Amino acid sequence: MKGLVKWVGGIIAALVILIVLAAIVLPQVIDPNDYRDDISALVKDETGMTLSINGEIGWSVFPWLGLSLNDLQIDDTHQKKLGSLQYAAVEVKLLPLLSRKVKVSKLELKGLSLDMEVNAQGQANWEPAKKQETAQVPTQTSPTPSPSAQEEKSSGSLPEFDISAIAITDLNVTYRDIPAKRTVSITDARLETGAVRPGQPFQLSSSFNLKNTNPVIATGISLEGMITPDSANAMYKAENLKLSVTPLNVSNPETLALRGHAVVKGSDISGDIKVNPLDLALLMQQLKLPVPALSGGDKVLRKVSLGTTFTKKGNRVDLNKVSASFDDFSLNGTIAVTDLKKQAIAFNITGNDLIVDPYLPIATADQQAADKPAQTSGNASGKPSGSTSPASTGDEVIIPVDTIKSLNIKGSAQLNSLTVKGLLFEKPTLEVKAANGNAQVTKLNAGFYKGVIDAAAGVDVSGLLAKRPRVSARADIKAINLEALSAQIVDLKKITGKTNADLKVVGHGLTQNQITRSLNGEVDFSLVDGALLGTNFNKSVCGLVAQVRKEKLTKTDWPDKTEFKALKGSVKIIDGVARNRDLTAALDQLNLKGDGEVNLVNQTMDYHLGLTITGDTASEEESACRINEKYADISWPLRCKGRLGESGLCGVDEQRLGKTIGKILEQEAKDKIRKKLEEKLGGSLKDLFKKK
Repeated sequence: MKGLVKWVGGIIAALVILIVLAAIVLPQVIDPNDYRDDISALVKDETGMTLSINGEIGWSVFPWLGLSLNDLQIDDTHQKKLGSLQYAAVEVKLLPLLSRKVKVSKLELKGLSLDMEVNAQGQANWEPAKKQETAQVPTQTSPTPSPSAQEEKSSGSLPEFDISAIAITDLNVTYRDIPAKRTVSITDARLETGAVRPGQPFQLSSSFNLKNTNPVIATGISLEGMITPDSANAMYKAENLKLSVTPLNVSNPETLALRGHAVVKGSDISGDIKVNPLDLALLMQQLKLPVPALSGGDKVLRKVSLGTTFTKKGNRVDLNKVSASFDDFSLNGTIAVTDLKKQAIAFNITGNDLIVDPYLPIATADQQAADKPAQTSGNASGKPSGSTSPASTGDEVIIPVDTIKSLNIKGSAQLNSLTVKGLLFEKPTLEVKAANGNAQVTKLNAGFYKGVIDAAAGVDVSGLLAKRPRVSARADIKAINLEALSAQIVDLKKITGKTNADLKVVGHGLTQNQITRSLNGEVDFSLVDGALLGTNFNKSVCGLVAQVRKEKLTKTDWPDKTEFKALKGSVKIIDGVARNRDLTAALDQLNLKGDGEVNLVNQTMDYHLGLTITGDTASEEESACRINEKYADISWPLRCKGRLGESGLCGVDEQRLGKTIGKILEQEAKDKIRKKLEEKLGGSLKDLFKKK
């Protein structure tokens, strides 16, 4: 038995010696340069391309399996140059490969150029020629490993690498897509490392220039960092990563500088990232990227920064310790993609003072014309200066159905203040959710012009509602100061006071007109300690009284307002028309009752007011309208009619005035008859009836 083992061992030793001798002798005996033509013919036969080996081919077998190539060129199937290589060399130690260890003494690539093109017919020049199909005998294929088996195999440790250095220099690639009229080129690309060994950090340095024609981009990109491979745990660490993007061919280029750390284990990633403050608007201009036309002009996006820690585990990505700044606005919080497949996003953000207006797109001429009357600046007429474009018709689609359908969001935000369209919300709290085509602002609480607002709104485009979305809103408003609010909403400049309101409305449609025409809901409102500016109801009633008495008003300094202690009522909105039947107000020396409607579709109103004098006079300073207390219950009619926003809407209701005068004349006739009877009977009718 011992002899047999010795004999087998001798055979193995002899085989090893033979292999070593062959590895030493073969490179001396066989010259690969003798097979250049055979290699080129094989490439031609298999791909239809032409390979030209113009330089020397070097090779070795033991102890290093090595190959070096010099001066190669390959032409595509149409005999046009596809690529070329100046020099390439690699040496791998042979025996460690048997134990899944890769030991490389040299990995070098220099002067690789590729000229890739998709022609007008959509054919790529790097695709090999199609070989004529030949009948093949079906062969039995091995069964595909089950997913669990594949996962088990892939979950093992990575091959152990030991590379002395990697040097890839002078790499140039051009890609032309003729149908798309686009050319992308990468020039002067390089990748260099130190020794790559398990558990030991190595320095990575790479850079390249990127140019694109559609859109036009010319930039230099570089990446540096310290990489630590851990093959046993299938993990890599990247520390002190520095990525920079710098525009080319410009003076004083603005650089996007990104720093960070990362740990990669399988498909899971964690780390942190920080973008140094930069002038984003200038960077985009220098990169020739389209800069959005924003209302803030060249004063926005001038100082932008970002920082966060991140983790990706399975189907989830978390961004923690998020900090970002845009000019004067800064925010902090967390953002998570809770389901990558469903693109579900959750967030919780806090921030300082956010002014949205400068970041809104510049309105078109039509939009400016439509919005001008609601602005406080500009000419007094409210007409858009420098533009003769007509106002928006309201038939433009304002509900982005596809965008809303794609949303899968749930989150909250708290700010110190929020300004939108000039409206200031103090310490707003916002909660939103959107999924399956139903987007809602479930909560909006904020201080609002010395009062508070609690509101919610939603847009539902799910199912059949995609063709006619449902838009809804509710609001509970308390003690809003209209005088303060009128600085932003011109239409409110004619009224002051503190308002309270409870609003619930719903409409359907894709355009502003469709929504307005279908608007339905209810509004309960009250206004206290206020005034109606531009109209003096006392003067109007005095004028009516004087007209009936056939006298003239002598007072000329009537205040241009009507003060009131309380005004309240309710409104029902049906198909875009708001109707009120119970308006009541306690004015200065008057009581007011009103009814009428406001057509939100046509922006018109027709409202009737009845004013009743409280007491025996309408004005202590105007004798022409003094009346006895028996006329105090007469309702003096006024009417407000016309287009919303116009002046001089309110005046005497001539139609109802005739009935009022008739009632007064009837009362006066009764009084005359009563007086004559009393004269003849020698006493008042009341006393006479009492005696009886």
